[in-house]
Amino acid sequence: MNSQHPSLHLEEIIDRAIGRKLVAMRLSAKLTREELANLAELPLEELIEHEQGRLSLPLARLPILCEAMGCHTGHLVRAARRAYRRAKAAHLSR
Repeated sequence: MNSQHPSLHLEEIIDRAIGRKLVAMRLSAKLTREELANLAELPLEELIEHEQGRLSLPLARLPILCEAMGCHTGHLVRAARRAYRRAKAAHLSR
């Protein structure tokens, strides 16, 4: 873990968890990346970066993506909260 910026490490873990959940939700909605990007009016490259956890998902984009997939924003929020709690617990147990 980066000792100078431990919150950055937590954010990376959360971004990856959100990305994995975003992929699972997209697949559950039976959408391709291209379809979701078009529905959400989002550049395909950005969607890929979000799904891979390399680019943080802005809060303002959350309802747009979820509406395009026909799901509730709470699914992504819960994924973020679970990732945070796991990472925090792992850090405290060191």
